[in-house]
Amino acid sequence: MSIKPLDKIQLGKVTLWQRGDPDINRGMDKETDFVTECYFPWLDIEALKIEFDKTLLAPFEHPLKEKCQEENSWFEYTPNWHTFDFSNDMEYYIDSNPETVRACITLRYMLDTKKVTPKYFKQMAGSDLPWHSDPLGSCAINIALEEDTANLEYMGNLKGLEDFHYNYRIGLLNTVPRHRVQPFHTDRRTAKFQVFGLSYKEVRERLLYHDAIRLPS
Repeated sequence: MSIKPLDKIQLGKVTLWQRGDPDINRGMDKETDFVTECYFPWLDIEALKIEFDKTLLAPFEHPLKEKCQEENSWFEYTPNWHTFDFSNDMEYYIDSNPETVRACITLRYMLDTKKVTPKYFKQMAGSDLPWHSDPLGSCAINIALEEDTANLEYMGNLKGLEDFHYNYRIGLLNTVPRHRVQPFHTDRRTAKFQVFGLSYKEVRERLLYHDAIRLPS
């Protein structure tokens, strides 16, 4: 995982999906406040790729759609960003998405919670995912299905923290700070496991307990 400073950008209009806070990233001053590289030797990423490609995705619909319409948000209409939402009942997907189900059940065990739900995302080649803060939950475990993929970027804060970008294969992401993904030359396929009811730090501690985090050497 790499970390590099990016050029500062001007903060635009504060929107609802940015959680109404012009300095939402305050108090975060190191790499692990934003993202942590995970170590899942049990995971079969090739199987996830096959399941992903067999699944029918559709343009993303924001859970706060009416608010997006009011603010003429990019997230109101996303023809270049497709998703598939799983229900919470993993038994329904055992035949069609067995590795996704196995990964979800394993993470539920490791994190000691049933509130882990998978989701697939595809960001089309040449398209961007603008600055945003996830509207639901506070963290997620993302699995990049490509070895060569676009960087995830986090916005700095008003106290002088520079913007950062990260490149990960399996990462625990803090989804409260504003982040984005710039255009890339290939599609960006991601298997996302959203975690509800636990903070980023709580999830990180539970993964550490199971030796599922790559610590800096």
